[in-house]
Amino acid sequence: MKIRRIPDPVYLRDVTLVIGTDPELDRWLKKQRATYPEISTEWYGVNGRFIATPDKAGRISRFILVSTKNRGATLTVILGHEVLHLTFSVLQAAGLQLSDESDEAFTYYFQSRFAACLRHAR
Repeated sequence: MKIRRIPDPVYLRDVTLVIGTDPELDRWLKKQRATYPEISTEWYGVNGRFIATPDKAGRISRFILVSTKNRGATLTVILGHEVLHLTFSVLQAAGLQLSDESDEAFTYYFQSRFAACLRHAR
């Protein structure tokens, strides 16, 4: 299983990328309940998942989980899907709403985070 913390130098909202088998991801999620009491631990039946959840102090943490049952282009597409969720979560928390005026901020942020996640997924 790979667990990589990916820093966000712009909005300072790091994401943790977790890639593993379905049983590994299921166990990892269950262990997170001690720190993130509101985290949903449901995993089976999905290929990837984005989670934004508060810790006990109320700070929001962000996670992207991807199953290793996905390979090659499929993994890339699923990772892109989850990074798009991350993009909306971070930029909306920063006060941006998607519009004609803000679409470049969304696309550049997505591009940056997607490239970073791809580097760490290999």
